[in-house]
Amino acid sequence: MIKRLTVLCLCLGLCLGLAGCGEPAYPDPTQAGYVNDFADVMTPEAEKTIYQAGLALEQQTGAQLVLVTVNDTGSQTLEEYALGMARQWELGDEEKDNGLLLLFTVDGPHSRIEVGYGLEGALPDSKAGRILDDYLVPHYDDRAAWAAALTATYDVCVNEVLAEYGLTKSQYADQPLPAQEQEIGLMEVLAVIIALAVMALLRSKGVHVFPGFFIGGGHRGGGFGGGGGGFRGGGGGFGGGGASR
Repeated sequence: MIKRLTVLCLCLGLCLGLAGCGEPAYPDPTQAGYVNDFADVMTPEAEKTIYQAGLALEQQTGAQLVLVTVNDTGSQTLEEYALGMARQWELGDEEKDNGLLLLFTVDGPHSRIEVGYGLEGALPDSKAGRILDDYLVPHYDDRAAWAAALTATYDVCVNEVLAEYGLTKSQYADQPLPAQEQEIGLMEVLAVIIALAVMALLRSKGVHVFPGFFIGGGHRGGGFGGGGGGFRGGGGGFGGGGASR
């Protein structure tokens, strides 16, 4: 029995390791979609403002402007991380390629505007850089001002996209932020399957094991692509246009 348990544990480690290697380096979008505050730097009011602005913009133009805050970009450069995330999330319309990612990292801090192919006319690299220089970079040293600065930067980007389509900002409806759904990932599923196999083996040998020993009651935050709906990218393309600071 000990030998079988050892084999099962090795299989569990191998499966979890392979699953971890296959997972993307980027978190999934939150249900709110337009604002993804993974670094916890935004206020509730700022998150709601950005969500309403992003929702109204997509309804008017089909463009998707997304704010993401993270603590760092790991082993990737800021540019690699922003481009990879924008492509994985497929921001913007598939035909119009009108997605935009505003990325902010606490480590540094640093920021980048990643522009989809279809918005490079509205936000060329030079203009994207000026927006960061004028609205975000001056507040790098004041953490308390980050939420307001990011909101202002996002708002300027919204106005630039609207101008590209010859539109003006509509009145935002008072939309609450969507509740975050729970989601079970591949690694959790594999762990449960193998834990159940171990329990079955132990019970076949007369060992009674309480299921809670193997299966915890924790939950994981939900995200993009869940069956319950929420924010979804439209298949837009990115080529690395934008600016970093």
